[in-house]
Amino acid sequence: HLPPRSLLLVRSEAVAWRLWAARHVRGERPDLVVVPVPLLARGTVAASLLRDEPALAPLIRDLVISGRPTEYALSTLADARPLFVELDPSWDRRLVHHLVPRPLWLGFSPHALGRSDRTAALERGQRAFERTLAVAKTPDYTDHATLSVLASRAREQAVVLASLGDRDNVRELLSGLREIDPDDPVAHEISMRLDGSKRGRV
Repeated sequence: HLPPRSLLLVRSEAVAWRLWAARHVRGERPDLVVVPVPLLARGTVAASLLRDEPALAPLIRDLVISGRPTEYALSTLADARPLFVELDPSWDRRLVHHLVPRPLWLGFSPHALGRSDRTAALERGQRAFERTLAVAKTPDYTDHATLSVLASRAREQAVVLASLGDRDNVRELLSGLREIDPDDPVAHEISMRLDGSKRGRV
């Protein structure tokens, strides 16, 4: 359900290969551009991506030079196409203020956002999360692969919102994460930190 012509910036080679396989084997979403950060230095990957989206040039230059994107490179890209990312803990904190919790992916806005913008996006995302979780946990069949993806995305979003001090939304995400795994270590750690301080970023 990503918007048309979306661009996905992924850190996992496995995710990139699965998305490419879905496109080539089943013809799914040929409009998406998948940018696998770990593969950019290999062969002609970067050149091929630049043909698909010239606005990738500043991002590719940043990644080749320093291994990390700048705010300018990602904002320029988000102006050209709807941009979705996998969280990278090494990013500058300013980039986190551009992130939008969306179903399964973190959106990247061209400009920094406020809490109300993130809350509205999270509410829409939670409905999709809950529907997918209900299907993945049906009594007759538990879809462990889907549950793993849901847990990974919930952790990612919880870390982003905790780092921004959005405590109410973090608690809601943690309750969904505990539905998947009551003993999830990330949920446990974030809960402890939330309880340890009453306000501000975690």
